[in-house]
Amino acid sequence: MIEAETLKSIATMLMTSTSVSVDGKSIPVRPSSRQHLRTAAFTVGGRRGHQVVQFKDAQSNKFVAVVVDGEATFYGARAC
Repeated sequence: MIEAETLKSIATMLMTSTSVSVDGKSIPVRPSSRQHLRTAAFTVGGRRGHQVVQFKDAQSNKFVAVVVDGEATFYGARAC
């Protein structure tokens, strides 16, 4: 799992740079499409051996659920 100090370092880079460095790789910082938040997409090393699928609503462009190893979790109050 990713450590708190690593998250703090990434957060600082997100606020002050045009890219972040994660595991020696440079990842561009981009604004999100709706709220113009600063984002960077990278893989966290804690998922080895797990099957992870995220579901995004095409109309709202928001993630609505995730399935990890066959267990579904809904984000927010969208549980069916």
